[in-house]
Amino acid sequence: MIIECAGTRGSIARGGQEFSRFGGDTISVQITAKSGHVVIIDAGTGIQTFGNRLVSTKKGSYPLPLHLFFTHYHLDHIVGVAFFKPIYDKNQAISMYGPLLEGVDGAEQAFRNMLTPPYSPVSFDGHEIKASFTFNTIGEQIFEIGSLIIRSIRINHPNHGGLGYRVEEDGKSFVLLTDNELKHSYPEGRPFEDYVEFCRDADVLFHDAQFTRSEYEPVRGWGHSTIEDVVELSNAANCKEVGFFHYSPDRTDSDIDRIYTSQESLVSNGCSRFFPLTQSSRFEL
Repeated sequence: MIIECAGTRGSIARGGQEFSRFGGDTISVQITAKSGHVVIIDAGTGIQTFGNRLVSTKKGSYPLPLHLFFTHYHLDHIVGVAFFKPIYDKNQAISMYGPLLEGVDGAEQAFRNMLTPPYSPVSFDGHEIKASFTFNTIGEQIFEIGSLIIRSIRINHPNHGGLGYRVEEDGKSFVLLTDNELKHSYPEGRPFEDYVEFCRDADVLFHDAQFTRSEYEPVRGWGHSTIEDVVELSNAANCKEVGFFHYSPDRTDSDIDRIYTSQESLVSNGCSRFFPLTQSSRFEL
């Protein structure tokens, strides 16, 4: 599988030279299977990059259904959906998957709410959006999409949490856990030990690390982890490569360099790479 990142920022997108190297778009990650199937996790502003490329490289509709998984429905993870070009193609099939959360009855309601005037210039029920959709309300379960096996787990986040995902193909594994507060308990979430098992021996782990431990106490309960806690998770789970993202909107490129470089000595020998993600990060497993 090929894993590509097109958004690294948390909470809100940022622009400007001091945010250019690690990226200012909010979270969107694409996984391309050996079978040709495409799975996209989250529709932050970065999803526009994937949509533009899918349309231009295929000279029209993508030949297989696209699969869009949501971790949750906070705005920074869904705001890019109106700018995802495949939704305007009458020949495109799109399957959407998302959890049942507080105030939102699954992915369909979240998608319709997002694409409703006056908050959006286009309406889901209008004539502009032409793709055919299948909506799936999901919990902790297992999916098979082409050559991929996808497992989900509840995350520790406000508004009844959300889901993280583990994607496997031919013995290789990729885990994405964003907006997951490892050291704060939520009724719908899981204890730290469960995330260790979910990440066990992952070839690549992407995890939210919005804060440092020295910043954490005033923001405990906001639904995000510290970089130190993610290092502890990756060490315990024996992850091979660990990428951090969901940066605070105020983190400049130099801030990210300084913060993450200072943590490198905490990583055990089991992890071959430990690094901040950019919105052009790419892995092939």
